[in-house]
Amino acid sequence: MQTLVVQHWPACGAAVTPQQDLLVLALETPLTPHRGQARELVRAALAEVLGAHLGCGAGGIRLVSVAGRALRLDLKGGNIGLSVSHEPGLSLAAIHFGGPVGVDLMQVPREAQWQDEVPLLARDYLGPDVVRDLAILPVDERMACFARHWTALEASLKLSGL
Repeated sequence: MQTLVVQHWPACGAAVTPQQDLLVLALETPLTPHRGQARELVRAALAEVLGAHLGCGAGGIRLVSVAGRALRLDLKGGNIGLSVSHEPGLSLAAIHFGGPVGVDLMQVPREAQWQDEVPLLARDYLGPDVVRDLAILPVDERMACFARHWTALEASLKLSGL
C-alpha cells in the first residue's frame, strides 16, 4: 500500500509534483458551513496547478460546475479527473491525471445526537458488517470509525461519478 502525500496549498505552489498521476491539495478555508468562499479558493488553486501542469496558465483553465455533479475540467481529449470535499476550515482537492478520482473529508462529530444517528446511517448506507464493527467499539472510538467508513463510501461514489 502506498502512502499518499497531501500537499498544503498555497505553500506547495503551482509547481507541485503529482504522485503517480495523483495530486491531493489541502486548503485552509473559512470556518463556516457556507461553502461559497471555500469553493472559490479551491477553484483558484485548481486553475493555477492545472494551468502550470498543462502549460496554459490559470487563465486557460475552464472548470465546469453543475449542481449535483462533480467539478470537471473542460478539456477536449483529456481525461483528468477532479474531486473536491469541504468541511468548515479545510477543503481537499484531488486531481488524477489519468482518469476519475474521488476524495472525501469529514470532521468527526462530537455532538451527542450523532451517537444516536450513526447506527441508523450505518445500517442504511454502510451495511451489516460496519454496523457490527461500530456496535462492539467503545463509544469514544465509534465516531472516528464511522467517519472512516462514511468518507470511503462518499469517495467511492465520487469516483464512480454518482
